[in-house]
Formats: sequence, structure tokens, C-alpha cells
Amino acid sequence: MPKNAPELVAVPKRAAGWTFACLSVFSGIGLLGKAPLVAGLLHLPLQLIMAGLTVLVCLPLLWIVSLRWRTVVSVGAALLFAVTIFAGHHSMQRLHQQGRGSDQADCVVVGGQLLAHGQWPYQPAKLWTGNPMSCGPGWMALQMPATLLAGYPVNLLLLWLATLAVLLWCAGSRTTAGWLALLAVAPVCLLGLFDGTDFLTFGILSVGLLALSEQRRKLGWVKIPIVLAASLIDQFRLPTIILPVLLRDAVGRWLALGGVGLALVWQVVFLHWNAESYLTSGPWHVLRKFSSLPLLPANVLLSIGPVWAITMLVLLALLMLWLAGRLPARRIFLVFFAVTFGLPAVLDLSKKLAGPGHIAEKLGSWEGGLWLCGMLPTLAYCALVAEPIPSES
Repeated sequence: MPKNAPELVAVPKRAAGWTFACLSVFSGIGLLGKAPLVAGLLHLPLQLIMAGLTVLVCLPLLWIVSLRWRTVVSVGAALLFAVTIFAGHHSMQRLHQQGRGSDQADCVVVGGQLLAHGQWPYQPAKLWTGNPMSCGPGWMALQMPATLLAGYPVNLLLLWLATLAVLLWCAGSRTTAGWLALLAVAPVCLLGLFDGTDFLTFGILSVGLLALSEQRRKLGWVKIPIVLAASLIDQFRLPTIILPVLLRDAVGRWLALGGVGLALVWQVVFLHWNAESYLTSGPWHVLRKFSSLPLLPANVLLSIGPVWAITMLVLLALLMLWLAGRLPARRIFLVFFAVTFGLPAVLDLSKKLAGPGHIAEKLGSWEGGLWLCGMLPTLAYCALVAEPIPSES
């Protein structure tokens, strides 16, 4: 912190808890759109299923009760999450044969398999949906060893265990149990595990990085592997590449910038490998949504697009590095997630509701609830761990 910087007032944990609860309820409303499907599978009245799902969606409002019984709830949640990881993956594979379900896990699995064999990983034709593959190469590489050796569910389980280990080291067992207990009352997290969305996986790993950025122990040589891990994790999607700068207080300014630099090097390498595919079938296809570049001729897009995007990312990284010296990392994390995950989710819901069709169909096709999974683990952490108040030096 700057020498003359004022002390920062701690955010009340209760406020963060209610924010977590309300966002969990909002992100879970897509479950209501599943009512006709569930009613048909269980052969029960639609009204009964709708009432049950409504109660389930509102479950996060009992977050305080969950914390009071955190030990029991966290143990049950851990077992339920582990079972869901494996059961959900196998069920999703069967759904894919029917042309249903999410392809986010497939992006990691298929891309990792191709990358391990030295092939270009962004081949949407190998996905059952044929959609562009949004995950970054470092995100694939991070999960490639465990996925290839033991399967995607084991990979997810290891990532969860790694985050829990970091939380135990940084915040203690009581906080770790409370964190699991809060996620247990958010039904969209269970849906995310079943569906295989990597937004939840990224949110889980981000909590580990946030906890490391706020702890006060000297990391020593451990700084290097932390920065290396952050440079891979934060390649989750194109905008998240700049997030390693939020490790500034834990690893130092230059190492934090080095993490962003490593992530950008990955991007340059893959752009050099196959720029056209990377811009149309890979993670940089989002430029079509956030700029007018697709209106330009193809040769101009290939030459200007990467330069424009990398320049903006570097400038944003420098801005966030400056902010990280003046604001707690968690505040910047939450604002960043609100803009990159929350805003698109709200806009997507508005678009769905404005379109034709029955309300249940509109809610059932809304994907924004799973995008919001990326924010919920951080909000749960903020509800349990007081914001650090730096002392003037």
C-alpha cells in the first residue's frame, strides 16, 4: 500500500453473505425452466414439481442456518459434490448422444487430448455441438495431465482438493468448512457440477488465488509456482488473462506482472500457430462480440485484431495493478467478475425473456445461471473472511 494511503474499512460479512444468497437465488431461477422435464421423468404434477424447485431455488436464503451447522453440512456437501462430479459426467455423456447438455467439459477434454498429441486443439468439429471453443490453451494444459491419466471427473476432484488445501492453510478449518457449507445451499453449484461447467471450476480455483493474495505469511520460493499456476488458471477466458496482477501483495509487483506476461506469451504462440482458427474457433472468437472487427476484411482482422486485443489487455493489466496497490484484491475480483460474468448473464436473460415462447422454455434455455457460478465461490469466501485492513507503513 502507498505510505499515505488511508485505511480501508472492512466490508461486513453479513452483507457479503446476503449478496451471496441473493445472487445464488437469481442464478438458480433457470432450474424452474426444468420443471416440465422433471415432471415428465417423475410422472408427477407440474405444479408440485414447480413448488419443489421454487423451494430449492430459495434455499440459499438459509445461509446463516447452514453456517451454524457448518461441520455437518460441509461433510455432507463434500460427499454430495464428489458423487455429483462422477455421476454428472457420466449422465452428461449420455445426454450428449441425445444432442443435449453443456459442451464446456468437452472443450477441456477434447482440446487437451489434441494438444497432448501435438495437434491444433481448437477443432470445434470434434465437439458434438460444433461451437467455438472458448477456453484458453493454458486452461486446457492445466487440466490435461489428470484428465488424460485418470479422466475429467478425477481432474475436477483434484482441483477442488487443491483449493480446499489452500483454504485450510490460509484461513483455517472453520472457514473452509463454512465455505463448503455455503456452496452446499446454492443449488446452481450442484447443477454446475452435474452439467460440467468450467465456470464453477474457475470460480473454485480463483478462491484459492484470492486466499493466497490476502494471507500475510512470507511465501519465499513458493511465489514462483503460484505465479505459474495463476498464469494457467487465468487463461480460462480471454478477459481473465489479466487477473494474475491481483497477486501483487502476495508475490510482488513484478512477479504479478510476470504472470500476465506468461499468459500473453501463450496467446502469442497460439496466434502464431494458427491465427485464423484462434480468432474464429478458439478463445479469441469473443472479439466478434466486443468489437466491430468482424466487419473488417479477413486479412485486416487477422493483422489488427491480435494487436488491438493484446494492447488493451496490457493497459487493463497495468490499471488493475495500480488499483491492486490501493484496494483489496477481493473488491477488484468481484467487480471484474460482475462485469465479465454477471452483466452478460443479465443481458442474456433479458434477451431470452423478450423472445417468443413459454416462460419455462425461456428459463430452461438460459445459460447465465451457470456463468454466475464463477462468482459464487468468491462471494462465499468474502462472507466468511473479514476483509484485511492494511496498516499504514
